[in-house]
Amino acid sequence: MEFKGIIGSFLAVGLLFTGCSTMQNSNSVKQASGSQNIAQLIELPSNKYSETVAHIKDAITNGKTDICTIDRDGAAEGRKQSLATVPTKKGYDRDEYPMAMCVRRVLV
Repeated sequence: MEFKGIIGSFLAVGLLFTGCSTMQNSNSVKQASGSQNIAQLIELPSNKYSETVAHIKDAITNGKTDICTIDRDGAAEGRKQSLATVPTKKGYDRDEYPMAMCVRRVLV
């Protein structure tokens, strides 16, 4: 019974990450446009998330950072601040980049 629970947990985690892939290179660290080191690269497939990827590319092209320094503790407050002035529309999502869990946040 415990074995089935463990397998079920792995399956659930795997399903959560369906559509996103991570790439890690233990031999080297990718250099970003600045002098910062990247520990992990996350790829978001544009064929599945076309509008979100387009918004991210547009934000980066217009000078926003391509680096996300994770700040999970500040994510809720960051989301609240970045989306405060943007009204909701039924059937639409509000994309933000960098994401709420990143140290720097801005709405796109």
